[in-house]
Amino acid sequence: MLRVVSTRRDTVVVTVGDPSHLTQRMGTTGATCYVAEVTFSMTSMDEVDYIWLDVPDGDHAGPGRFGRASFPHLFPLIDHVEKK
Repeated sequence: MLRVVSTRRDTVVVTVGDPSHLTQRMGTTGATCYVAEVTFSMTSMDEVDYIWLDVPDGDHAGPGRFGRASFPHLFPLIDHVEKK
């Protein structure tokens, strides 16, 4: 479960209900796809350009600031990556 912790300027701080599931048990592809989906969903809102993922560091994901440009390998799969 995704939880919004706070908003700081152009960044939404989020965490997940079971961080170890994301960071340790989803695998690298699953964790990357989840973080990308959250990033693209949150940054579709006006004035939000980034998310800060507030989770412990793990094998497949960790804390950090993510924007749409953080996932260039997904661009061929997405028709329109720019915010309207």
